[in-house]
Amino acid sequence: MTPLRTIWISAATLTALLALLLFAGIAKAGTYEVRACDGSGINRAFVVSGTAMVAANGSCNASQGGMQVRNSVGSGKAPSFSWGALEARAPEGTVITAVRGKLTAFDDLESKSPEGWRAGFADDLGYRFCGMLSSCATGSAPRLPLSLSGLTTARLRLIVVCVRSAGCPRSAIRAKTTLSNVVLELRDDAKPSISAASGMLAASDEWLSGSQQGSFAASDASGIRSASIKVDGVDKSIVAHRCDR
Repeated sequence: MTPLRTIWISAATLTALLALLLFAGIAKAGTYEVRACDGSGINRAFVVSGTAMVAANGSCNASQGGMQVRNSVGSGKAPSFSWGALEARAPEGTVITAVRGKLTAFDDLESKSPEGWRAGFADDLGYRFCGMLSSCATGSAPRLPLSLSGLTTARLRLIVVCVRSAGCPRSAIRAKTTLSNVVLELRDDAKPSISAASGMLAASDEWLSGSQQGSFAASDASGIRSASIKVDGVDKSIVAHRCDR
């Protein structure tokens, strides 16, 4: 995203504008939150990935408990390691550091074998809830608070996978997990860039008086919260942007 805003400032800010362009270190990174399937009913973070043998729905359907991933129902078996997920990826230059939400899950832990349909919640390092080796609740879907912190990951997945070597039955829903009221915390390690200075304040080599026009472009993979010009540490012009929360 590259917001471009025109701002009117006095000629006294010319030095500050040039310094801003020459020393991009003044641009600051930070942290922010992304919300999904909260009271607004909007999924701003998770997208569908995986195979057709697993049904993933990111529509925040309240009647199904929020976003949902489950094995598909039909004839025959799903091949081994068929999987599907709702996946949240951190924008370039950022990492996901925490997630909070409400989770439901159950899966098919067969009585004589650890193989079958499995449900879980994972990051890049592995499962954080349920998953390949430990079962979720069997035959029911309790609503559990999900709260993970101290993460440094580029991806989170709400996932269902078939781990049976001979394939998994599709005659009924045997694994399902839902997620709602999600808050992702992200850390932006990449500084924004500043470019495309224009207007008399950038073009003129002479002293200027009165009010003169100046503008610049600021870009960042995560977006720009605000852009400002300071003179002696005092804000002279600020452009703020509403964040997608």
